[in-house]
Amino acid sequence: MGLFDSLRGRRTQQPDSSGAEIGPIDPGEPDPIDLRPRTDGSYHSSAGALRFTAAAVRESPEADPAAAKQDLGSADARTGEYTSAGRFLVRSPARGSVTFSAVAVTPDLLTLRRTDIGTGDSAVVDFRFQPD
Repeated sequence: MGLFDSLRGRRTQQPDSSGAEIGPIDPGEPDPIDLRPRTDGSYHSSAGALRFTAAAVRESPEADPAAAKQDLGSADARTGEYTSAGRFLVRSPARGSVTFSAVAVTPDLLTLRRTDIGTGDSAVVDFRFQPD
């Protein structure tokens, strides 16, 4: 067993006392979410906006699409890198850090759990795609 396998959890055939299996069923299986966001526009919600590039993501707290577009281009926008598993962290010195975890992915809708690390507030948010 390699280091990566040990970090993912141990595999067991026996459920724990709650009835759930411990660790992943098969460490070699792909993650259930395959995040491949569109890069020809941005995703908007009442919680803000996200813009993806090949490997990076920018986040703005602005709900208005025009204000969000301007904010996504500013130096104050939270930035980070995303994974195809749908988990990412965005941060900026002025605004703190936020984590995202994909709940569901469709071509024009991302349902993400958004957690503000500073306040601990967490919510599931639908981000709808809007082309440029």
